[in-house]
Amino acid sequence: PGTAPSGNYVLKVHVDDKIAKASADFEASVTVRGETLQAGDKLAVHQSALADTETGRAKPDNVFHPGAQLWARYKVTGYKLVDKAYWVEGEYSILDASGKTLFTKPDAMQEKNRLFYPPRILNATINLDVSAGVKPGEYILRLEVRDKLGDQKITYDTPFRVEP
Repeated sequence: PGTAPSGNYVLKVHVDDKIAKASADFEASVTVRGETLQAGDKLAVHQSALADTETGRAKPDNVFHPGAQLWARYKVTGYKLVDKAYWVEGEYSILDASGKTLFTKPDAMQEKNRLFYPPRILNATINLDVSAGVKPGEYILRLEVRDKLGDQKITYDTPFRVEP
């Protein structure tokens, strides 16, 4: 599955020929280049990145200009799996330098599913327009993530700046 962790695995095949009353075995090593991030048992946010485009390179200074797009990417781990099911929700807010909430988008993230191979890591993406009227200054993008099956909640802040 696409959610398999990186590593070396052994593929074992056993075949029985009932008519000829014979069998054969085969083993092969398989290298998987998957996610290297280790998922723990406590809800966590990792590898946050702010960029100008959805798949763009992370900005080292987190500086944006009015009229730009702000893309935020996160990885969420440590949510509880119950019978191969998971349920993770999230919202985000924009805060000014004083901590005053300027905007909140509730239910911005909803990941609820039951899969044979449930993912150990969820990718979250947020897109914001830095509108022309935004005042230059320091801001915080606050992500609140809730693990509904594990009854966990975390808050993760990413600072950014708007310059003229």
